[in-house]
Amino acid sequence: MSIVAGKKAETKQDPPRDIIVCTRRKNRPHVFVAVCQRCQYRKTCKDFQRYIQPYLFGKRKGGR
Repeated sequence: MSIVAGKKAETKQDPPRDIIVCTRRKNRPHVFVAVCQRCQYRKTCKDFQRYIQPYLFGKRKGGR
C-alpha cells in the first residue's frame, strides 16, 4: 500500500458485484447474487434462474 496525502490507497480491486432485481420481495429490492445464493427460493426463483441461464437471443415479445 502507498500513502497519499495522509490516507492509505488500496491497491487490490474489489470483486465485481452483480445485482438482481428480486421480484419475490414486496418492494422489489436490488440484491447481490451472493444474497440470492443463500435465499430459500434459490432453485425456484425466476430472477435467479434468468441470471444463471440468460436468454440466448434476448426476450421475445409476442408472436412466434
